[in-house]
Amino acid sequence: MNNKNIDFSSRSRNISLTKDKETFIPNGRAAGANAAIEWVRNSWEIVKPNLGNWILLLFLYLICFTIILLVPFINLIALFIAPVFMGGFMAICEEYRKKGSFNIGLFFHGFKKNFGSLLNKFS
Repeated sequence: MNNKNIDFSSRSRNISLTKDKETFIPNGRAAGANAAIEWVRNSWEIVKPNLGNWILLLFLYLICFTIILLVPFINLIALFIAPVFMGGFMAICEEYRKKGSFNIGLFFHGFKKNFGSLLNKFS
C-alpha cells in the first residue's frame, strides 16, 4: 500500500494523527463536521487497495465468533472474548498503517499479548 499521498495529519482543521496522538489534551480538541467527512474519506483510501483482505478478515471474525456462540458453555464467555479479537484487529490495522503490509496472522495477536488486560475490558 502506498499511503504517502494520504494526509494523515490535517493540521489545517486542528486534527492530528501523527505524534500528537500520544499527547493528552485536557479539554479535548474541536473539529468541524468536515473533519469527520475527511476522516471517512482517508479511511476509505486506506482500505480500498486491500479491500479483499479486509473482507476476509471480517469473515474470519464472524466465523470465529459464530463458532464460539454455538458451543455450549463456551458461548457464555463470548462477551469477554470480543475485546481480545478487537486487539487482533487493532494489531493488523497498526501494522498496515506503519508498514503497509497486511498480516492476517496478527488476528489472534490479542491472545498472545496483553490477553489479561483485553479480557478484563468487559468485567
